[in-house]
This record gives sequence, C-alpha cells and structure tokens, in this order.
Amino acid sequence: MLDKNFVLQQIKLWIEERIVTQEDVSALFGAPTAKAEPVGAAAPGSDLLSHKLGISEILYAMGALLVVLGIGILIAQHWSELSSFTKIIATLGSAVAAYIVGAVMNRDENLSKIGQAFFMISGLIMPLGFGVTLDAMNIDFSTFGSQSLMSAVLLALYILSALIFKKDILYFFTIVFGTWFYFSFTSYLVGTNPFFDTLKFYEYRILLAGLVYLLLGYYVAAKNREVAASRLYALGTLGFLGAAFALGGWKPEQNIFWELAFPGLVFVFIFLSIYVKNSAPLTLGALYLMAYIIKITGEYFYDSLGWELSLVIAGLLLILIGYLAFRLKKQYIT
Repeated sequence: MLDKNFVLQQIKLWIEERIVTQEDVSALFGAPTAKAEPVGAAAPGSDLLSHKLGISEILYAMGALLVVLGIGILIAQHWSELSSFTKIIATLGSAVAAYIVGAVMNRDENLSKIGQAFFMISGLIMPLGFGVTLDAMNIDFSTFGSQSLMSAVLLALYILSALIFKKDILYFFTIVFGTWFYFSFTSYLVGTNPFFDTLKFYEYRILLAGLVYLLLGYYVAAKNREVAASRLYALGTLGFLGAAFALGGWKPEQNIFWELAFPGLVFVFIFLSIYVKNSAPLTLGALYLMAYIIKITGEYFYDSLGWELSLVIAGLLLILIGYLAFRLKKQYIT
C-alpha cells in the first residue's frame, strides 16, 4: 500500500514540473477552480500604485501633475510681486489643503482614488512649501542642514499618514522622502571633509540605497503586492548594479576590485530573480552585463584584437546573454 505522504510529494513534484496543474487536480475531484484574475487587475482596496494603471488612474495622475505645474509656474512668474505670507499660503497652504481633501475623500470608497490624487498633489507641493517657508524666514533652504530638516519632517509625516490610511501613494512618498533624508543627512554629516570623494561617496550611497529598495521589494512581495514589489526590485537593481558598474571606473583609473566583482554581482541578481520569481533583476542584470562586456572589450581588447574583431566577439556574447536571459525567464519565472 502506498504511503500517503509519498503520493502527495509525487503530485507536488508533477505540479512543479508542470506535468499537471493544480486546476487538473481540483477538477479530478469536482472541486471548483478559482476564477483567474486578469493580469494587473486591482485587488479589493488596492490603490494607484498597487496595480497596472487604468485610464482613470492615469487621468488622475496627469491632473495632479498639471495642478502642481500650474502652482509652480504661478509662483515663479509672480515671485517678486508676492508677499512672503502669500507665497507660503500658495505653496504650503495648498499642500496642506490638498492633504486634508485627500484624507476626507479617502473615507468614501467611491472617492478614494480621487483622494489619492490629492495626496499626490500634497506630496509634490509640500517640499516646495517648506522651502518657501524657510526662505521667508531668511534660512537658506539649499544647504544640507535645511534639506535634512525638511526631509525629516516630511518623512515623519508620511510614515504616520501611511500607517493611518494604508495607501500605496503614501508609502511611495515615504520612500521618496526617506531617500531624500538619507542622502541629505549623510552629506550634512560629512560636510566639506576632503576625505570623502564626492562622486565615489554618492556611488557607495546609491549602492546601499539600491540594497534597501531590494529588501523593501522582498517585504512588499511577502504582502502579496506583486506590482509594487516589481517596481522596487527594478529600482533596487538599477541603483545597486548601476553604482557597482560606476565604481569600476575606466582605464587607467579603474578599480580592479569592482571590475572583477561586477560579473559575480550580476549573476547573484539573476539567481535572485529566479528565487523571487520576478523578471526585473534578470532583465536589468542582463542589460548591465551587456554594458559590462562592451566596456571591458573597449578597455582591454581594443588594442590587441582590433576594433572590428572586438565588436564581433562582443556582439556574439550579447546574443548569448540575451538568449540565456530569455530561457531563464521562460523556464523559471513566467
């Protein structure tokens, strides 16, 4: 007599190898199969950033951007004519008013998405409002100290707002203001210290920020927010591999450590893509690997092989990478 656990494990293996599907097993016993949701469909209670945008969401976002653009142009055209109080009311006051409207509309499910458009207006205008307020107080808002203060206040506000309203647009601004605070505060801490090379310092910070985005993507994916997770994976991969690529430098000032480490990092991201079942790290990793091959070919093989032969070898390698990326995506992800 067969052991039940053995049979279940065998069925599980067949499902993983796509010999049978879960729907086939359910249909065998007459169990109703779940109705498949269209790709990108919004889950109940989802919002503007948790699924692929429809026409209404796109119009809401475009409307919000036009409102922000209009306010910005109005302030810029009449900057010298407006009093400090009027400037603050037109910027910070507008941001606060938009935030309040968004909060009120969020209470009605039918108006929730319009409310998120107002949250978007508020999030875009609020930094301008704080900058104008500091300027009215004769404080230079362009310094790293002022930038750290503004971003810290906005970060605290939007963390609290995200916890209360639980909308992705608020989580989005939390990440934006958190990133702003991270870069401005670290710049404020080092000040004008000559030990920190400005460009390299930014590259290392972008590397760390990319890693944090990847961890956020993994956390969001665990909450079944696949579209938001995919965007975070894409941003994290773009930042991390982009910074690692830039840290490699260019001959004769190249950094050997990062040049040797970069292909290994790309393969780590390819395996990560398979592990998290998301194509963003795979696609971007393949593109970065192509850029790396072109860079290395130009750096080290241009003189020895000649430009024409170097192009041929680089082209064949790019074709190979494209094919392997396609096969990996088809077999392990999609």
